[in-house]
Amino acid sequence: MKSYQLIHELISLVEQLEKQNPERDVTMQDFAGFLVHKVGNPAQGDGPAARFGHDVRFGKNEIAAQQRAFQLDNNIGQLFVYMSRYAKSYIKKALNGTELLTAEDFTALAILLTHDNVSKSELIHYNLQEKTSGTEVIRRLLAAGLIRQWDDEKDKRSRQIAITDQGK
Repeated sequence: MKSYQLIHELISLVEQLEKQNPERDVTMQDFAGFLVHKVGNPAQGDGPAARFGHDVRFGKNEIAAQQRAFQLDNNIGQLFVYMSRYAKSYIKKALNGTELLTAEDFTALAILLTHDNVSKSELIHYNLQEKTSGTEVIRRLLAAGLIRQWDDEKDKRSRQIAITDQGK
């Protein structure tokens, strides 16, 4: 598409958004949400998504709350959440048929692959996990034979862990 055609199309879209919202001034955030909606779902309707160019899951009540929710920074945050969910879904598919259940299992092994050994606490810290979640990951990896553990010679309260050949 040539630049002039693109500019003409953008102007037409701004005009369309203004016609749908005659009672207020349209902001850049409004237009960004409208544009995302148009590109992502060109189907027309007469619900709030058609009126404001936003996500229909929020219903049609409390328009002021919807306007705040659809600000650009909130849209970006929402897209990060969606990306995280898609990533989690695809990671599960990629790990299907392996002894690994979660992305955290995989990243723990990846961390251990680059270290001779670390303490359990260090691994949990490197993997950016809460202690209970990290302990569960370590327990699963131990049970699968992907890592091994032993008492720390310097600190008797601590245990060291390392990746096994099977884990590699």
